[in-house]
Amino acid sequence: MWCSRPCAGKARGLPDKERRARDAQRGLAKARRRRMRLRAAPWDGVADRAILERDRWQCGIPGCRQPARAIDPAVRYPDPASPSVDHIVPLSLGGDDTQRNKRAAHLGCNVARGNRPDEAVLASDLG
Repeated sequence: MWCSRPCAGKARGLPDKERRARDAQRGLAKARRRRMRLRAAPWDGVADRAILERDRWQCGIPGCRQPARAIDPAVRYPDPASPSVDHIVPLSLGGDDTQRNKRAAHLGCNVARGNRPDEAVLASDLG
């Protein structure tokens, strides 16, 4: 009927702001279902915002090319400079979803890093 979901939302008369809020809620629900499906080690319930504040809004990924590694909270997804939370050992490789395994990151840095564990952090934890 419509070329895409955004077009369908517009056709139904939803204002852009409401449609974005609805889509954000769907994204959160999808992430929760993914965690349950992966059966990641215990989720400690710490929100992503708490991780960003703990790390003082500084990107923790080695090789970050942003000036001063600072993350601007006003920048919004899908901008590569928007805030995200990176799993040091990815969930898909058996990492857990706890604050010990998370760090603040720019979305672009997080995506570029991909599904690889951070060897430097793993070595320091073992040694």
